[in-house]
Amino acid sequence: MGAVGVGGCLELPANVIAKGIQQLTSVPGRLEKVENNLGISVLVDYAHTPDALEKVLGAVRPLTQRRVVDGFRLRWGPRSRKETVDGRDRRTVK
Repeated sequence: MGAVGVGGCLELPANVIAKGIQQLTSVPGRLEKVENNLGISVLVDYAHTPDALEKVLGAVRPLTQRRVVDGFRLRWGPRSRKETVDGRDRRTVK
């Protein structure tokens, strides 16, 4: 939607905007599908904060009637030491 808005503000013809959008590719690591032969859907997302993880799960949940299994890993580093998961200090989450 942002690309359409910018294209419109730049007064680009609609066909040029459409062609540009058709050439877009997804961002690696953003709900990226992992091909497998297990008969299940596997999606990878770079969500690395509790808020981002909640949003990803909220987006994926309506896509299936089956269960959604998530696995996540929080990075450990100077910026992430104070992050929490479910309100608990992340160092106490096992």
